Amino acid sequence: MVEIESSAEKKIFNALEKFDKPDWVCLHSVFLAEHDYQRSGEIDFLLLGTQGLLVLEIKGGRVRVDEKHIWIHTNRFGQETRRGKSPFKQAHDNMHSLINDLVAYKKEWRNLRVGYGVAFPDIVFDFESPEWTVEQVLDAKDMSTRQSFEDGIFKLLTYWSNKQFAPDLEIDDVDQIVEFLRPRFDRVISLRTQIDQIKEQTHDLTHEQYRVLDMLQMNQRMICQGGAGTGKSFLALEFARRTSAAGKRTLLTAHSQILVGFLKRQLAVDGLTISTVDEVIDSEKFDVVIVDEGQDLMNQLAVSKIDQILSRGIESGEWAIFLDINSQADVVSPVDSEVLERLKKNSVHAKLDRNCRNTMPIITQIQAVTGADLEDPKIALGPLVEYEDVGQGRENEVASLVAWLRRVVRSERVKPGEITVVAADNDLSWMEFLSPAFRNEIEVVDRESISKWPFDHISAATSISFKGLENDAIAIVGLSGLAADSISRNQMYVAMSRARALLWVAIPASFGDDLSEKWKLI
Repeated sequence: MVEIESSAEKKIFNALEKFDKPDWVCLHSVFLAEHDYQRSGEIDFLLLGTQGLLVLEIKGGRVRVDEKHIWIHTNRFGQETRRGKSPFKQAHDNMHSLINDLVAYKKEWRNLRVGYGVAFPDIVFDFESPEWTVEQVLDAKDMSTRQSFEDGIFKLLTYWSNKQFAPDLEIDDVDQIVEFLRPRFDRVISLRTQIDQIKEQTHDLTHEQYRVLDMLQMNQRMICQGGAGTGKSFLALEFARRTSAAGKRTLLTAHSQILVGFLKRQLAVDGLTISTVDEVIDSEKFDVVIVDEGQDLMNQLAVSKIDQILSRGIESGEWAIFLDINSQADVVSPVDSEVLERLKKNSVHAKLDRNCRNTMPIITQIQAVTGADLEDPKIALGPLVEYEDVGQGRENEVASLVAWLRRVVRSERVKPGEITVVAADNDLSWMEFLSPAFRNEIEVVDRESISKWPFDHISAATSISFKGLENDAIAIVGLSGLAADSISRNQMYVAMSRARALLWVAIPASFGDDLSEKWKLI
């Protein structure tokens, strides 16, 4: 649908729609960024056919020229437009600017047959001047019938054909000119650009996160529930920074030594200790204990240790536990529901309900595959999740993985350090099928290497070792080692939810046609 505001141009457009010349093309409103006589120009209508090109300038409403030779055009609303240049000179200048653009693009077009005319669809224009000829004019008389309009166009075309000795154009030439003037293209946003845009959107705190920080300031004991990507680790770090700055001896802890190593990289301040509970000696005392990934420590042994090292104990002391009790429970160790209930009775509760990590396409696929109920995303747009059938056996799976890695790094300009390969089955034996050269380009995430995070190389991890961490691009392998049980489902949930922007999943032949059917009945 073409939208045309000018009523005069609408009349010409409607007449051209009925023009009985199927090999001709009409372009409306051709903008000329480079103009010979002014900053820019615009051709109202351009007709293209094998016999040449015609530039049409359209002037509607009342037209008059005053004693100073100013052209005054009055539209149907009574508004006047004054021009020192006649519409014939406008059409002439636009025509020559168009010729220059065409010749600059393709020298063979320098002998094109080109002409111009002016249409006055609302008036009878029977004035004479050396500036124009009657053949160059289309007016209300020519608009009276379809045949009279076509006669007027052919009169204009014949006039210019008699003035120029140029060969007819081929149909291919007409198509090329149209493509040059109105190029058709489809350029999608590159993965590199999408990743950068997504990073920008994840920096700011959400309203819900500010609310939780306020609650932590006002309450001594809190359990904060949130799914993957809701900012639990971020809030744990921020609360640890604030309590340490207030002069309180603070312990920030987690079950995973790798996650503890990551947290140490993020924050190092006086008064703050970051370590696993097991590494803390029994005689050490803290004013505040903050637990990240608390579902992994939701057992009697770990809570007893926290009770021992808190200066006022678990009942009266100051503590905060950040956890995902739904989809990340039991991945590391079973959750003791009795221990959790005792803690809940002695604390306030908060819930994070905004996903700040994953894009909508990733969240949609996590829900479809695992059945998890994820929070609403802060980031709506992003690349689609890519599933690839990799056939049977580790060798084929790794070959497909390597091909994908090379593509996104070389063609999409994703940095190697922005990519992590996660083994959903917690088995890194897939790396044995890499060539020695490629294996040297991949660094395994462990308690020693995490001190260098983020890596410069592609990283490899398991669902368990990478829990609590994230990266821009995640490739998931090892689905053939997953079972139809809740633990495997939760491992898959962890693996998929590590991706901020880009997610690729290797689907082995043994896994079946429908990934979402695997854990549907759990």
